[in-house]
Amino acid sequence: MQADHFDKEIYGRKAKCFGRNAALTVESTPLLVQGVAAGSTVNLELARRSGEGFDWKGKLVIQLSEDELAAFACVLLGYLPKFKFSRPGKGIEVERQPERIFIKGTAGAGLIYALPLPAGRVFAVSTLVIGQLQAHFDTADTQVVLASLRGAAGLLRTNT
Repeated sequence: MQADHFDKEIYGRKAKCFGRNAALTVESTPLLVQGVAAGSTVNLELARRSGEGFDWKGKLVIQLSEDELAAFACVLLGYLPKFKFSRPGKGIEVERQPERIFIKGTAGAGLIYALPLPAGRVFAVSTLVIGQLQAHFDTADTQVVLASLRGAAGLLRTNT
């Protein structure tokens, strides 16, 4: 594991992904419901390139709800082709493409963040997300989580 791609900090595990024009951090965090911790989830953070680095101060952040965390896992594992996480004035779309997952974020007046995730990064993000699902639903049984995700994906496919 490379320290710059997979960190454990005060909030927990992170998987970082860097593209030509944007970067993504998927960070494990408490699920906040009306400001109170109510389980486990992830934050998706997108930053645009700024010179030689990335503008993390101007990043787009979306904390996934319980349902969205499951939908994100479904796309990562290939159970769903795509899913969009929307908030007022911003959103992040995750889509499976040949040999990669493509992440696209929008915020405000046409501000766009976009980057591909190759297989290695998809693996790192997937393990983090599965871990958060296991923590949130208090189960160590990965097979139960995977079977539940397949069932949820079947329902989500009819709604997308």
